[in-house]
Amino acid sequence: MKGMIDGVVDKNEPKYFRLVYDKTLHLSRMMQDLRDLTKMESRQIKFDFQKQHIRRLINVLYERHQVSSDISTVRFRFLDYTPGEKDLVVKVDSIRIEQVYMNLIHNAVKHLKENGEIMIELDLANVKSNTITDNHQDEKLFQQPDREHVVIRVRDNGEGIPSENLPYIFERFYKGRRSTSRQQSGSGLGLAISREIIERHNGTIGVSSQEGEGSTFYFTLPLCDE
Repeated sequence: MKGMIDGVVDKNEPKYFRLVYDKTLHLSRMMQDLRDLTKMESRQIKFDFQKQHIRRLINVLYERHQVSSDISTVRFRFLDYTPGEKDLVVKVDSIRIEQVYMNLIHNAVKHLKENGEIMIELDLANVKSNTITDNHQDEKLFQQPDREHVVIRVRDNGEGIPSENLPYIFERFYKGRRSTSRQQSGSGLGLAISREIIERHNGTIGVSSQEGEGSTFYFTLPLCDE
């Protein structure tokens, strides 16, 4: 923009108009995300909680977004580890859960290597000594009251996250280092917004990662009676 004003670059060059447009759009999205996050934190945004069958909801999100135009080159898999005969009902704002789902998907895509893969996993979490333990991985995840939860994981085989960055991953404007395989984009607020949404659902969100091997972002939702 300054180059155009100073006459250093041609104002009629299309690529510069595209650059200005992209930067303006990015700034607009960042400001909108910041407004949304601030309103959520101050409880100015109301959530529309409705009972949903979580297996059905995650399947819909998986089918809807795996063919998204900007991530069509990524391989997706959906793995359901929950008992098929059991109805898993949660009380959620489905629009906000979709927002969390997409934030985690796009975060994974940004750090994938070429021909990368993303796995969406649905599982149950059991309480043992006040600690929820992942049935599939048998690893301690987080502290929660004595209540059964579902766990939704977004697992990738990308570049992973350095261990020193993990404590800050859900903070505002965190982006970490630039991906070596895909262009970084976004406001740096998606994960902070996701944390706020999940906490409003009385759930927990977290991440485990091994640098060079990939990352697993997960969130939990408490089950309720049908």
